[in-house]
Amino acid sequence: MPTAIWGLDFGVSALKVVRGNFEKKTGAITVDLFDQIVYGELPCGYDASPVEKQREGIIEFRKRHQIERQDILCVSVTGSEVFSRFINLPPVPGRLGEIIRYEAGQQIPFDLNDVLWDYQPVKDELEDGEEIEVGLFAIKQRRVDELLDVLGSWRDNLRVVQNAPLAVFNLLEYENRLEEPTIVLDIGASTTDVLVVDPPQFWVRSLLVAGNDLSNALVKKFGVSFEEAEQIKPKVARSRHREQIMRILQPVFGEIASEIQRSLGYYKSLSREVKFEKMILLGSAVQMTGTQRMLARRLQYKVEGFSELRHIQVGDGVDEAELKAALPALVAPLGLLVQGAAQARVHINMVPEQIMLKAAMSEKKPWLLGAAVGLLLVSGLFVASQYLYGEEIRKAQQGYERQLEDVKGFQKWIEKYKEEQSRAKKVRGSDLLLLTKPTIRSDVYIDVLSVLSQTLPTDVYLLSLDVGWLEPDEVKDLGSAVGATGGGMPADFFGGDTEQSGDVTKSASSELVAYFSAESRVTMEPEQFIEREVIRALQKARAPGSQKRLFTDVRQASPLGEVWRDSKTGKRVDKENAESPARFFSFRAYGIVNISSGGE
Repeated sequence: MPTAIWGLDFGVSALKVVRGNFEKKTGAITVDLFDQIVYGELPCGYDASPVEKQREGIIEFRKRHQIERQDILCVSVTGSEVFSRFINLPPVPGRLGEIIRYEAGQQIPFDLNDVLWDYQPVKDELEDGEEIEVGLFAIKQRRVDELLDVLGSWRDNLRVVQNAPLAVFNLLEYENRLEEPTIVLDIGASTTDVLVVDPPQFWVRSLLVAGNDLSNALVKKFGVSFEEAEQIKPKVARSRHREQIMRILQPVFGEIASEIQRSLGYYKSLSREVKFEKMILLGSAVQMTGTQRMLARRLQYKVEGFSELRHIQVGDGVDEAELKAALPALVAPLGLLVQGAAQARVHINMVPEQIMLKAAMSEKKPWLLGAAVGLLLVSGLFVASQYLYGEEIRKAQQGYERQLEDVKGFQKWIEKYKEEQSRAKKVRGSDLLLLTKPTIRSDVYIDVLSVLSQTLPTDVYLLSLDVGWLEPDEVKDLGSAVGATGGGMPADFFGGDTEQSGDVTKSASSELVAYFSAESRVTMEPEQFIEREVIRALQKARAPGSQKRLFTDVRQASPLGEVWRDSKTGKRVDKENAESPARFFSFRAYGIVNISSGGE
């Protein structure tokens, strides 16, 4: 059975929920459950703080539904909680990541340490020399922490934190409702989200006038409670006071229309050639009779509702009539369903890095496990070859086994390692003898691998390691590669493909160098992360069984490279064509082994 995907839209007045699944073979998304939990019907009422209402909403949700351990959870927050800005950047796609990080610091009006942010180019394809328009989106870390606290034990299921207007965009795009210039109005309780789509470009803005202003107008005129006003709005069509109520609400609709026109006027000043004829109206306010007609008259656009799904399938247990009536309020959570299925065009995601890393580790990605096994097999063969040639080397092997048992995350591979080691003991006269030449002490490779395994953060994955002698000038050239585009391991590093690979001739001035490549899953300020958590950490690392540092110096030996991998197979992929791409940053680094620590 396909993994269930939950979409939870944390609105101001209600928690809106959908559940569905994605069938990879057919590419079909099916919704099999939907629900709306109105905060006003809970003990907290409408007057509670947003966090308290959401907490009560989740308590009620737990009574009705259960998210299983393997399920995917995607949530959205109101547009007013997310800072958004669209900027134009120079046509340098190769340096986009570097430039956008600088612009984020300039454009986002908060300390970047206090927010979670993401970006996305507005257009998928660019002409030569064309400026790159990018959407920047940020949410305060404190707000996400509140959400995680509300979710409780389900926080580990969290895979997406999205801006509600962008979730709406993903659903309408998936449903092929945005093939022409279109204005989308989502009238919520406290904000009206304006989504402007001029294919392939999009733009969003949240207006602080919405459904609650309609309710407050009724409270002021009739002297009823807010809860009573909320109950009046859906019943306007059947009320004998219908005309009177609509006259009371006209000024509020006029204010909403004026704010919308002001926003559209701003957008048209940026894109003068665009012409809009269609407007899609969404949100709970749509259920009130007269809303669509009144806005159409004031804004002079053809206004459509949203009452059918063209591509998302409806499960057998879903009442289609009820779903159709609720659709205008469920567009955002349905858009989360699309993003959770990795079918969304906009992939903005503000889930904390540590949550995603924990998810990646707990799901035991096959490619990560394969990398771990590969390292152990190489190390096992290396140690086994040494085992054949003396008691001193045998002691080094035993020390390595103890170190291996201490390395977090490698315990499960000890048995596999020992199995391969047993096979390697039978090897005689193989090329593995090259690794035991007297110019490099037999346990240096073991020490370096052990320190790397223990020092590298869980979100940095070791891909390769080599140890050998280099002359000072060669080391200097190696260090200068970090400033060069595409810098990296020299073609003839440690002798290239010669039989001396891994063991070159040592001179009096030679330095013993450990050279490794790795990938980092951390995408927020990756340069600072790698410098702090990898380079500096290794500079302080101690040699096993010694108080001396293993390296006299550690430096990055290549610029960061953006790498996309399939989150399930681990294979490198083209981001645009991947089903579920995950972004990594690749880099290479080297450390000069401290000879006095025992590394000779």
